[in-house]
Amino acid sequence: MLTQINPHWSPSHYLQAITYTLSNPELSSWPTLSEHLIIALLLIGMSFGKKHSFIAITKKQFITHCSAGILMGIGASLALGGNDTQVLFALPALSLGGMLACFGIIGGIMIALKLITLRQQQK
Repeated sequence: MLTQINPHWSPSHYLQAITYTLSNPELSSWPTLSEHLIIALLLIGMSFGKKHSFIAITKKQFITHCSAGILMGIGASLALGGNDTQVLFALPALSLGGMLACFGIIGGIMIALKLITLRQQQK
């Protein structure tokens, strides 16, 4: 449905537009009202989903999660538009680069899950 409403839009495009506008106010490319509404509706939909609770984490866990986030961000940048673009646009278009990026994303997830399992078995 999102592709039907705005086919050339992705969440990473929204964040890029905001960042660009904040860093270059004279060359404003602020997201449109429809883009703001899409984000608002996504957040509203998520709020109706499963409720999550926050738990305290140690400094080691914080560093681990931040490192993982940085690596994911680098991977998303290398995937020509981010992982959302690969799944929403490149994969349905049967793009070879999109397929490789999606296989890389899935492979990374599988490796991470295997590492988590191995770490839990060592404890």
